[in-house]
Amino acid sequence: MTNAEAFLKFRANLIEAILSNPDYKDAKAFGEFEAFIKSAKSYKITDNSFVQFGTNYTIEIDKGRGKNKINSGGLWGAIYEWLELKKYGINYQTDQEKKGIAFAISKTIAKKGSYKHRNKSKRTKIIESAIKKTLPSLLADLTKIQVEEKTKQIVSIWQLT
Repeated sequence: MTNAEAFLKFRANLIEAILSNPDYKDAKAFGEFEAFIKSAKSYKITDNSFVQFGTNYTIEIDKGRGKNKINSGGLWGAIYEWLELKKYGINYQTDQEKKGIAFAISKTIAKKGSYKHRNKSKRTKIIESAIKKTLPSLLADLTKIQVEEKTKQIVSIWQLT
């Protein structure tokens, strides 16, 4: 196994740990985060490093969204689309009602922050838990790779003498 292979294994395990977390399943809206972290453009691997990029709202998945402007970062539009899911029993009959609900939710978030942001006990640790769960395996793989490399060097030196 190479470092790059160890990093790819870690990435696969990390994504699985995130997506299988019950809190993630509750937080998931459209699946854009999931699609992004599974994509090839979401990570970078070199011989000695691994970077997994997140989205512009990765932190909000766990901590909620803080106070901001009503349409900061497309908040109103995202809430409007999110209402399509009817995930939390928010019902509307017309598009006008849907727009009004989206505006009211956006206004509340702008003034007070989101529910998770205001209620710290409701915050999750989806990303942190996934890293803590999968990191020991990566470290074990990288250690094994280093031991194998050093062993080859020692055997090579021993054969030369």
